[in-house]
Amino acid sequence: MDLESWKEPKVILASVLLLVTARAVYKKKQITRRPPVVYYAVPWVGSAIDLGKSPDAFFKRAIAKYGDIFTVKAFGRTITYITSPQLIAEVYKNPQKYDFPQIRENVGAEVFMISENLAHAPFMQETLFPLNHKLLSQKHVQPIVDKCIALIYQDLKERANQYDGLNIALRDFIVPLTFDASGHAFFGKDFPVNEFLEPFKSFDDNFHLLLAGVPKIFMRGPVNALDRLVTIIEEKYLSKPHALDDAFDLIKEYERLTKESGFNTRDVARLIVTFLWALQTNAPLAPYWIIALNLQRPDGLEPLVTEVDEAVISWNTANPTLPLDSHQNVVDFINQTDLPLLNSTIQETLRFTTSVMSIRTVMDTTELGGYTFNRGDEVVCSIRTVHLDPEIHEQPNEYIPTRYMTHRKFTKNGKPVTNHTMPFGGGVSMCEGRHFAQKELKALLALLLMKYTIEVDPKSTERPVFLEERMGVGLMHPKGDIRVIIHTRE
Repeated sequence: MDLESWKEPKVILASVLLLVTARAVYKKKQITRRPPVVYYAVPWVGSAIDLGKSPDAFFKRAIAKYGDIFTVKAFGRTITYITSPQLIAEVYKNPQKYDFPQIRENVGAEVFMISENLAHAPFMQETLFPLNHKLLSQKHVQPIVDKCIALIYQDLKERANQYDGLNIALRDFIVPLTFDASGHAFFGKDFPVNEFLEPFKSFDDNFHLLLAGVPKIFMRGPVNALDRLVTIIEEKYLSKPHALDDAFDLIKEYERLTKESGFNTRDVARLIVTFLWALQTNAPLAPYWIIALNLQRPDGLEPLVTEVDEAVISWNTANPTLPLDSHQNVVDFINQTDLPLLNSTIQETLRFTTSVMSIRTVMDTTELGGYTFNRGDEVVCSIRTVHLDPEIHEQPNEYIPTRYMTHRKFTKNGKPVTNHTMPFGGGVSMCEGRHFAQKELKALLALLLMKYTIEVDPKSTERPVFLEERMGVGLMHPKGDIRVIIHTRE
């Protein structure tokens, strides 16, 4: 075609139409661009094996290769992970686009094996979940915090002779102590806490596998353990007259609302197990990791002990008529005393040891980070990748108890990152028990350091590491343990 022919009107029109069409096609491809899929070799299994070996390493490689958003196929399930704080914030602030309540109901049915009728009963979304949020809010939770502080103090005081000189694996010491205090605080003095420890551990240790959808035929141990927990609550708690008289109001409402809606006592028991799991799955692990990690530092627990001792001296000087030998004075001391190093240590431990995955269902076609998501897609906000981001946290793989005492700014790509630490998740799925958990943790550690010394058994060489396979459901469990020797302080 010569130059003159390009000047023909028909040719010009055809060329324009071709360019417009090409541009429209290109634009459509850009708009409908789907997140990249992490390479895998075996169908159905997908990336499950690589992901299970070391989630931290897997996500680090995936982010380096695919960016902040990528899709992973594992065990026949397709999930897209969101790994940057800015994009996670977008998901959290748009619950209409990214739904959580339906997932919450499905977990109740599939993992805790609540009946479909109960899991999806209208009162769950309309009344029970909002009541959870209200009664566990910072405004309403203080009475149950005070009760828990008093129980911890009483427990430590009564077991002084039992604990003095005790040589024990740290987890065997911390878990019953925490379980006992929070269990009786929420459920009342008649709650059979001690009978729960063994079946609860069996169920909880395998929770991530049940959540991942591993067929129940391979999960007979934890499934049977769950059934035992339900039976204990039904037969040794709910069936006892007045057992709930001194329980937290929320537990009473669990029973009332469930029965008023036509469900039986076993249904109530199964629903209560979901609350019990939320209460106890992470609570003992936070003090465990604080003690275990600090005992492996050169100065051990001494900086925290010094801070607590100085706080006690300050209290006694300011309140000479209110000695710390009564429940009420101890409760007031814990609530009114600022312990900046302990607070920073708690926050750093939660950053360092948590693996939180906030899952959502996409409700309609939407775009995020340059990719298109369709209705029904599952997306997961990967909080741990933010916690270990070297652009946000200096030396993120180092445990630095004083990290949050420096008041430094957290930034990424030159922009402030307000959600730099999210151990309790975010948005509508943010842990409702976080206000209680943080105050319980402060109380337990402060009182423990006031009353006892905790030292590493010099004959023990084993040290705990993260059980990385248990990803996505809160604080990581320890693999191995550390033996300690406990003495009462004079």
